[in-house]
Amino acid sequence: MFRQLTIAAAISASLCPVTSVYAQENVESENIERVEVTGSRLKGVDLEGTIPLTVLDQDAIKRSGANTIHELLKDLSVFKGGSGTFSTSESGGTSTSTPAGQSAASLRGMGPSATLTLINGRRVAPSSFAAGTENFVDVNSIPLAAIERIDILATGASAVYGADAVAGVINYILKDDFEGAEINTSFSDSFNSHDESKKQLNLVYGTKIGDSNLTVFADIFDRNAFKATDRDYTASPSLVNGYSYLPKLENSPNIYYFSSRDGNELASPNCKTELVTTEFGEQICAYYPNQDDYLDTPFESLSTGFMFNSTVGELDWHTDFFYSQTKSKAYSSPSPINQINDDDGPFILEDALFIYDNEDGTNDLMDQLYIDPFYTQAGREVYGFGFDARFNAPRTVEVETKNFRLVSSLAGDIGDWGWESGVTFSRSSSEQEAIDGVYNRYQFHAAITGELCSDGTLANYDGTNLNCASGDLLPFYNPFVQGDAANDA
Repeated sequence: MFRQLTIAAAISASLCPVTSVYAQENVESENIERVEVTGSRLKGVDLEGTIPLTVLDQDAIKRSGANTIHELLKDLSVFKGGSGTFSTSESGGTSTSTPAGQSAASLRGMGPSATLTLINGRRVAPSSFAAGTENFVDVNSIPLAAIERIDILATGASAVYGADAVAGVINYILKDDFEGAEINTSFSDSFNSHDESKKQLNLVYGTKIGDSNLTVFADIFDRNAFKATDRDYTASPSLVNGYSYLPKLENSPNIYYFSSRDGNELASPNCKTELVTTEFGEQICAYYPNQDDYLDTPFESLSTGFMFNSTVGELDWHTDFFYSQTKSKAYSSPSPINQINDDDGPFILEDALFIYDNEDGTNDLMDQLYIDPFYTQAGREVYGFGFDARFNAPRTVEVETKNFRLVSSLAGDIGDWGWESGVTFSRSSSEQEAIDGVYNRYQFHAAITGELCSDGTLANYDGTNLNCASGDLLPFYNPFVQGDAANDA
């Protein structure tokens, strides 16, 4: 069975020495401490001994200097090992990726879906996005300002809760009897010239209203972005082989020697970075992922709510409400440019290399290549060659998450029986919007073969000419031309 909402030391003190407690036959009932039980519906005396319980009280929370729940929990030993505890600073370019700015807690490395998260002993809606295949509660949605303490039970829970409590239970206890006012602020930054500061403001106010108690709170947190390039020791790649064959378009694509045939690649003459010698002896224009790595992404959160406790006749009425909203951006490496069917090495028209003509009209680069026929998206047979590249901008997804929770319960006694009934409404919703770095491959392939219309539609081919239903036919986009305004447009 699980003991909840009581400090283990206090329970031990009330039961020690054990012999003297049992020796007192006439124990007054009012001297017996009431114990709330989390893992069972049965109430009674402690006959099975205490269980492993970690309690983070107000002093521990303040001393930690944590700005978020994840920062508070991540260094505890019960969250180490295995997998599960995470905080997403990066996210992929698709809606199935876990949004940046969300965090999960996993006890004993068994995964977040095996760790039950409770607030005041009641469940919380899981995040609207899963971590891979696992559901999880976004602990960043729980307002730090409203927490009185955290009880962590790192052992398998009762069947009352089901499979999501196999690893244990984390119970966040809110400040439901606070009196007075409290304001906490924090600011942190490095001495580096880059601004990667974290700012937080906590407000808590509690007051008595007759026999009732009302506590209101607000929590504001803001974190700036922190990139690998913001430090000298991470700005440059440390591994010689930590590169990709796919350079950014702005650095100029690599070119296949034999076009559609298997063969090595060579860098175009105007590569903007130092060439890399591959294990095959090639000289290529490379890409290093640390150029776009974010160690911390921008993150903003606002939480507010209240707790209200009252006595109505012989009934105890408890209501707590909180609302949180977070905004973040997720970045991942720029998307590779593939063929329409997702194979490597898209084809470009042979005219793309005419920019490298010598003064005498010859072209040394063209002499090294086989120019092959290929079919465009519209069905034309043209001649060209294959290249390797990725887009310039990192895939950027803006994420907004809203969490809402309302709990209202009544409790009382009928003779020797105790009862409690409550209603919980908890909801988590997220919206992800790709704002950069995610492209329409059909439009891009139409652009590099001269089949894109000015209104963004694709041109039709009637066997002789290309035609646009509306708009004008654009000239083809040449990825090997840099600094040309018309080509970039």
